[in-house]
Amino acid sequence: MPITQKQIARRLGFSRQLVGLALNNHPTVSDESSRKIRELAQKLGYQPNHAARALVTGRTQAIAIRISEPYTPYCTRMLRSISTQLKQSGFEMIVTDLGVHGSQNEDVFFSRWPVDGALVVDAPWHVNDYLKTQPNRRLPCVSMGPTAPTTRTASDWISVPPRWKRCGI
Repeated sequence: MPITQKQIARRLGFSRQLVGLALNNHPTVSDESSRKIRELAQKLGYQPNHAARALVTGRTQAIAIRISEPYTPYCTRMLRSISTQLKQSGFEMIVTDLGVHGSQNEDVFFSRWPVDGALVVDAPWHVNDYLKTQPNRRLPCVSMGPTAPTTRTASDWISVPPRWKRCGI
């Protein structure tokens, strides 16, 4: 069973709140208390509960990657690069395949998989479809692809060279 902040607090005679503050590097926790808490947490193998943290903060530390062709060599390299950058920033990615014609249920996807933002590759219309179904939800969305959309999108757009140039063909 995973070690909890409550168990660490009980062993040290501290409050659960103090343990939480110390593990999140809060400046109000004394160096001595922080050291004791961190040492015991490491000794016991404490790992943060990401679901609990998401409930408290309202952030999942996850970004959705919606992509039409995730199995091509180009997309595999791109996803690896995106994953590296996200991990360095403390985020994870959830990748979904839009398929040949894309998903018709953007609102279902984003309500089922709570994320802090979305990157949509080669399918800017999916961002517009989603934002139309969720006018009050504030989800940062970025679209990227070789050709800018011909109609105005509700997200930022990153233009990248066509695939054949990126693959060196």
